[in-house]
Amino acid sequence: MLRFCLVSALVVLPMLASSTVLPIEHPIIGTWRFGRSCPETYEFKVDGTGNSTSAEETLQSRFEISAQPSTKGFYAFTDVVVKTNGKPDCYGEPTPVGDVAKLYIRFSGSSKFLLCVVESTNTCVGPFERIPAHAP
Repeated sequence: MLRFCLVSALVVLPMLASSTVLPIEHPIIGTWRFGRSCPETYEFKVDGTGNSTSAEETLQSRFEISAQPSTKGFYAFTDVVVKTNGKPDCYGEPTPVGDVAKLYIRFSGSSKFLLCVVESTNTCVGPFERIPAHAP
């Protein structure tokens, strides 16, 4: 999975344990896809939990994201892996439980975003593209 800027899980996990519910209107809520040859899928829920798949790997995580973008247009985002099947991802390695990613997200409308190491579009991967919800 795309994991950058690892920080100590001991510092971040307590913060994520007290996360609040996000409004359904928050732009991160929904399912997103990244990549073509080995697509990765990410689902972000209003309760601050997420699921993702990458090759054989499936993960569950807890995340926090700022309610509003910074003056530079980026949302601060922290994601901690809480459960994994231990199988390899698109890069051939499993992501360990406790893996922490502290990143920045820049949305382009409601259907795409970039995932960035710092608040600059020079340090990003993407775009991640929204997968539309299917009507029953």
